[in-house]
Amino acid sequence: MNRVAWVVLVVPALAVAAPSAQKPEPSKLAAKPKVVAKKPSPLVAKAKVVRQREIDSSSLTPSAVAKRIESSYLAGVEACFQSRIDAGVRSGGTVDLAFVVTQDGKTSKPLVKSFDDALTACVTSKVATWTFGKPTRFGKPASSGFELQLTLEARGAAKDRAAELAIDQAEAQRIADAFSATFSSDDGNTLAGSLRRPGADLGNLDTAASDSLSLGKGGGAGMAALGPGSAQPSKGGSAGSKPQGRVTFSGKRAIDDTTLTVDAVAAKVTTTYLAGIKRCYKRRLDVEPSARGTLHLGFSVSEVGRTDATSAKGGGIDESVGTCVETQMATWRFPIPKSAGGKPTTAEFEIDLALAPD
Repeated sequence: MNRVAWVVLVVPALAVAAPSAQKPEPSKLAAKPKVVAKKPSPLVAKAKVVRQREIDSSSLTPSAVAKRIESSYLAGVEACFQSRIDAGVRSGGTVDLAFVVTQDGKTSKPLVKSFDDALTACVTSKVATWTFGKPTRFGKPASSGFELQLTLEARGAAKDRAAELAIDQAEAQRIADAFSATFSSDDGNTLAGSLRRPGADLGNLDTAASDSLSLGKGGGAGMAALGPGSAQPSKGGSAGSKPQGRVTFSGKRAIDDTTLTVDAVAAKVTTTYLAGIKRCYKRRLDVEPSARGTLHLGFSVSEVGRTDATSAKGGGIDESVGTCVETQMATWRFPIPKSAGGKPTTAEFEIDLALAPD
């Protein structure tokens, strides 16, 4: 009889904890996302009107349009640029505006060109809401077009050292003119001309011989006098020389009543900036020896003595002369105008010049 041995294996049961009792490992816990508040940009948007001109002549002048923008609408442009700074834009640039002021003083057909598409769209929407004085032409309501250029700057950005050391060419010309100008011995206030060669900038004084000013034994440099009347060139200049041109004041007016008088402004223009104006005129005379006409200068002096809303409108003379002068006007500096209460303020001026060949 065969015997079968039965072996019973006893396997201990594994204790399995209920799912609710299991604790996940710390490493497997999902990390909660950190919410970091976005800090506002330390850069601040600043805008400035640097150039303006009218497309159609009317009672609404470019300087009046620029002044209105600076006092009422520039903050809106700065807000547009500030939003782009906060979005990551770190450098400024120029914004070109063109629009029509309708008979009822509203803006129409605004065109904006800038360095950033989102900025362009924002500024365009702002310009569409601007209003100005109602323009007229010959006493009747009329529309008038304007073009302006603004500069936008992100203040607080690191400045390029080379840019800080670079001298603006227009400012360099002004300094050179101031040091090289001569005055008559009669009253010490009459500009007798610049001894610096016309067209010779600080970097190429040695190469401007072809455009040098010929004084001759008896003088020959044109003389521009402050105030009404005309100034006559000295006799005895070299024969066959190109006309140097005369620039004389034919009118001046202060729009605002401040401590900075129109006579003080005219005197500063005569002693410091008239040589630069004459240089612009001389460039035209080299092309058109018989060129003559007038220039109507309009500008405001800011609370820090800088010129704003500059405009140089020519009459009977090529527009290149006015463009040249307007570029120089942006660098002009004057004493700070103050109100009756002694606080710095802005002051607007208009100057009329007559330009004639010798």
